[in-house]
Amino acid sequence: LAAQLGFTIERDTRNYLRKHSSKIKETASERITQELFKLLMTENASYYMSLCEKDKVLHKILNVTNAKIKDNLLMLIKFDQFIKRFGSGKFKKLFYSRISPLLNSTISQGLSRSGLIRLSILLNNMNRANANKCFNLRYSKSIMKRVMNIQDGMMLTTGRITKSKLYDVFTAAVDCEYEAALIVSVTRQNNVDKFINRANDYIKFKKYPLLDGHEIQKILNIGPSALIGKIQVEVHKRRFLGIIRTKTEAQHWIISNLT
Repeated sequence: LAAQLGFTIERDTRNYLRKHSSKIKETASERITQELFKLLMTENASYYMSLCEKDKVLHKILNVTNAKIKDNLLMLIKFDQFIKRFGSGKFKKLFYSRISPLLNSTISQGLSRSGLIRLSILLNNMNRANANKCFNLRYSKSIMKRVMNIQDGMMLTTGRITKSKLYDVFTAAVDCEYEAALIVSVTRQNNVDKFINRANDYIKFKKYPLLDGHEIQKILNIGPSALIGKIQVEVHKRRFLGIIRTKTEAQHWIISNLT
């Protein structure tokens, strides 16, 4: 309620929260999940999530150590700060025309894409072996899958982001390319337009390949096989990297390397 309405929680109330934080486990998991999702979709989510951590509530419901929670909260703060700057800076037009509708789109269980990104950051370094049963949360398989995909992409965002590395980030993120693009932008604190456009390229090239499976079979004079899929992936990557641009170039590459 404080996050949604912008008021301050009175000191004595927060003291009671700390004292009785373990009681939250007696609440229905569905209710905890619903309230957490509402919190993650507010503009100042990172601030109020930090209060939850200080009041010893957060670690009661997440399967993440206190140290990792603090690291995740720092990343969450960076994300919120970046989005605020982005919405008021030189890319304001881009933000309200493309990014804001994207962030506000609903994924599942009423959770928006911005909430999904925050959830992925908050649960980073979680115990995946027990991912479906170690949280006092109840969310859909779709959300769990997307969280893991985003985290797989996040793991590759350290160091210099080359074209090849960005391709690997998008590939690891599986259907969460835009989320990965925003997180890469946050870690770099710039180039959000570039990374969003590159996510668009990745998705478009995958949806509309230069050559379909039947065309590749015809070029190689072979039947269906796992090789066809591998070739399509390689052509997709080379197109993303700018090595192959046209259908003719793709045909020549296959002939030159595989015949």
